[in-house]
Amino acid sequence: MGAELAVSDEARSDDDPEIIRRYQESREMFLSGDTAGAIEVLKELADLEVPQAQYMLGNIYLHAAVDAPEPAAALQYFLAAAAGDFPPAFGGLGDLYYSGVGVEKSIEKAIGYYSEGAKRQDVHSLEFLADFLTNGEHCKPNHELALPAFHDAARLGSAFALRRLGLYYWEGKEVEQDLKRAAGLLEASAEMGDEYAAYNLAQMYDTGNSALAMDVGKAIQLFMVAAEKGVEPALHNLGVCYSRADYSRQDLALAAHWFHNGAEKGLKLSMESLARIYASGEGVEVDPGKAAYWRRRAADAVE
Repeated sequence: MGAELAVSDEARSDDDPEIIRRYQESREMFLSGDTAGAIEVLKELADLEVPQAQYMLGNIYLHAAVDAPEPAAALQYFLAAAAGDFPPAFGGLGDLYYSGVGVEKSIEKAIGYYSEGAKRQDVHSLEFLADFLTNGEHCKPNHELALPAFHDAARLGSAFALRRLGLYYWEGKEVEQDLKRAAGLLEASAEMGDEYAAYNLAQMYDTGNSALAMDVGKAIQLFMVAAEKGVEPALHNLGVCYSRADYSRQDLALAAHWFHNGAEKGLKLSMESLARIYASGEGVEVDPGKAAYWRRRAADAVE
């Protein structure tokens, strides 16, 4: 989940062939790197009150302006697109007020805009509103309201929402536990590229449950995907998988490699594992000095 520069491939609610052609032209300009040219065309369309063009302009001024971000201009165009009832514009306005970029930070206004976007089935607004309602950062968690928003976002193709729903059904805290459904949701999210879903699904394969048989090889594949995309705990999990005595392809040298990667990222468990293997010589040469070094590092590390 997160604000991204949205570049839609069709102009919304306007069937004028010339407007559609000009919008496509601006999109192609932007994608080819001609931001200034795209802005010029989009401004013409914005003056004609084409909300998709107004929204795209807002995104460009916020994320990809030629010289520097221009949040005031982004606000202007997001407001214009919202006045044209273009759903994603409400999410854009919510982002501005939530982060306090170009406006005075206001959680209340941010939630108001996200709520309006959610009513109009804007995926980003649904994602943010549902997450807001569950994280307890600004209000008491309200899963009764969050779950329908997650379901709507998932139906609209949100990998983030699919993962979060998968975790609901895995944990079984606010819904009846359903491990098969959890696995299906996490798999769908992972296939869409959500690295945290890959990590969660790997955890299921690593331990096995009534929905998924234990498969360390599959767990390693998924932990690798997560690790390559920056999910740091996956580095430690890879070390654990390769060190398992019940894994047919056990490789203690590879285990030490992944523990080292995790330790260098500050993972306390990986530091502790390195200290142990340097003391015992599991996959590495015995080295009391390195064992002592990683014990000290682990003692100082934050959990």
